[in-house]
Amino acid sequence: MDPWSRLEVPTAFRRVLHVQFKEPWPESVERSADYGEIDPVMADADVYGWAVASLRGRLTDVDRLQLSALADQVERAIPVFPQHGRPYFDRLLGLARAAVEFRLNM
Repeated sequence: MDPWSRLEVPTAFRRVLHVQFKEPWPESVERSADYGEIDPVMADADVYGWAVASLRGRLTDVDRLQLSALADQVERAIPVFPQHGRPYFDRLLGLARAAVEFRLNM
């Protein structure tokens, strides 16, 4: 069951969050290694946390700026990841961009 289905969330944002949450960590990406400017484990956790905050309408303007900067770092790091791991981080980038743009209509 999609945990965000009860919210009035754009389908694309909800789908990206759901898929990213369900996807296993890519085996070819070392958890203890840095790729480009990012620690992939921290980037994954930060994007997911900010995406959840965005869905709940709790992402501040400062959070949006920080998340946007992290998304830029993820985008620059994607070519550094092993080929097999890139789709995971492409989706993470999509989730970050969607979270920055999303505004909860209250």
